[in-house]
Amino acid sequence: MTVIYAALGIEARAVRRGWPDADVRVVGMRARRLDRVTTTTGRVLLLGFGGGLEEHQRPGDVVVATSVHDTTGAVELPSATGVLGVLRQAGIAASGGVLWCSDHVVRGAER
Repeated sequence: MTVIYAALGIEARAVRRGWPDADVRVVGMRARRLDRVTTTTGRVLLLGFGGGLEEHQRPGDVVVATSVHDTTGAVELPSATGVLGVLRQAGIAASGGVLWCSDHVVRGAER
């Protein structure tokens, strides 16, 4: 079984609405409850709303992280290519991109 984690309750509700039998768990912003994350299944999805920093992105767009960056560095995600392929085969218009992380909500010129 795949476990799906979301930072916010509203994100978890959106996932459950579209995938009612999913095992969805909330970890909180900045992963305050990161101890709830388990990889015993070997499959973990992290889903949520993004800031949409790209001009061409619109609400509802699916973006698969090809790497995750924060102030300490970056982690490449080689499995992103396979995930993108599966989504596209299912008819979902998904794109790959960098996931930038911040310890706060980014607004205005900082975006």
